[in-house]
Amino acid sequence: MALLTDRDWITVRDLLAWENDLLETADRERVDLETKMELGADEVRTETETEVDAILRSGAEGGSGNTGAIASIANVVATPGLLRWAHARTLALFYFECWGRQLNDRFRRKFEHYREQAEAAKQDYLQRGIGVVDLPLPRPAALSGSPGSGALPAGSYYFAGAWTNTRGQQSSLGALATAVLENAAGLVLEAPSAPVSASGWNVYLGNTPDQLYRQNTAPIALGSAWPQATALDLSAPFLTGQMPDRYLRPQRIFHRG
Repeated sequence: MALLTDRDWITVRDLLAWENDLLETADRERVDLETKMELGADEVRTETETEVDAILRSGAEGGSGNTGAIASIANVVATPGLLRWAHARTLALFYFECWGRQLNDRFRRKFEHYREQAEAAKQDYLQRGIGVVDLPLPRPAALSGSPGSGALPAGSYYFAGAWTNTRGQQSSLGALATAVLENAAGLVLEAPSAPVSASGWNVYLGNTPDQLYRQNTAPIALGSAWPQATALDLSAPFLTGQMPDRYLRPQRIFHRG
């Protein structure tokens, strides 16, 4: 799972699962979907930060395993419940602008539907608890790649990194980078500057941008490069980032309806 402070934890692919004609609507109505995604993420992040601050001020950090470091918005991970809230909030913002442009009742109904969905998802999320990690690992910037010796087959390669910490957790997958080998050769990959919570990093490669696979069997030491000299190991696809260590729960009751 991504951290709430990471960039791009709401994606177009996520939103297309809700509305498969979203891109066509955005183009036709001249609504900037990327801007709405940023606004939706910002609103959810701000409201979550308010809830976390209130919980910490009250001293009531409910939830299991509640023995970690004091949490802040930097410790919050984008759990499925939070993503449902953010997706619905983003779609409400999107259809509100569509409605404002056309005064079309279809867009008004969609806006009202997603506004209600967002509020219900928020309440459900807060009842379940705000998932936090004690050693947050932010999403890495892109790895740098340079030619090396080896027998990696010619072709296009996509690669990204993920930070690891002393608990064996890893971050969400970093920014994607590419390299094209005209002939059989190798790649030497290096990670960007590491956050203080990182103790190592994993390297992921693939022949398509949709699925990358871990190539190292143990975390790579910080400051060390990774030489990819042989064909890709396709046994360990990237699955997810950090899972919550504990949950913070507001000390109040939410009423539906």
